[in-house]
Amino acid sequence: MNRALTTNYIQVDETSHVITDRPGSARKGYIWVVRSVLTPGIFFYYDKGLRSKEVVLKMLKNYKGALQTDGYAVYSIYEEKQGVLPLGCMAHVRRKFENALTTTPEAQKALDYIALLYMLEDNLKTEKANHKLRKKREEKAYPILQQMENWMKQTANTCTPKSPLGKAISYAFGMWPHIGRYCKEGYYHIDNNGVENAIRTITLGRNYLFSGNESGAEDNCIFYTLIGSCLQAGIEPYQWLNSKLEKIPTLQNPVNWEALLP
Repeated sequence: MNRALTTNYIQVDETSHVITDRPGSARKGYIWVVRSVLTPGIFFYYDKGLRSKEVVLKMLKNYKGALQTDGYAVYSIYEEKQGVLPLGCMAHVRRKFENALTTTPEAQKALDYIALLYMLEDNLKTEKANHKLRKKREEKAYPILQQMENWMKQTANTCTPKSPLGKAISYAFGMWPHIGRYCKEGYYHIDNNGVENAIRTITLGRNYLFSGNESGAEDNCIFYTLIGSCLQAGIEPYQWLNSKLEKIPTLQNPVNWEALLP
């Protein structure tokens, strides 16, 4: 946990997890994940299955730096917090317009703007210097963002707020102050996909992976953290776990557990 929270750029997300501690039934809890973007560091967190702002405050403690999330309302507590810069996720904005497209062809215009932004990011990947990347984002991405914003303002007057397109625009406007901030630094990402990929195994296994009780969920988070750390560092998890489990009985107290991390 400390390794991830001592960096100046993290991504945070949460996903549901099944808890079967009630006879004949199951309930839904939530597992959180925090991913350090610039240096290897990731941890999974479970606190009684809650999804509240109190859990976020406890989990992130006194973190200072860029905080990239989706539009979940609990993260709004960091809007005015000194030392924290909230970043948005364009992939979530895109998802809302993709949903709207099934009933409203006008949503394609928003998707075209977003596709241009991602195409620009792909073209800029060859830039190794962050200051050059930031400058090109300011020159090329900002104008696209401004055009999309103007289009959304105009289009919002032509659809009802509760229509699929109206909801997509409303969601985008709610995230908009955070969305453009990825242009402020060359090392910021346009979306939160890195941390979403980290929880994909939990999401894909939701129909068959579960915890029998609260302690089991906490233990699972330990293993998710160790395996996720291996994957982020490019280390084969099974071999790493075997080698560390064989080594632990031979260690002298006090053990520096952090030094054993991948």
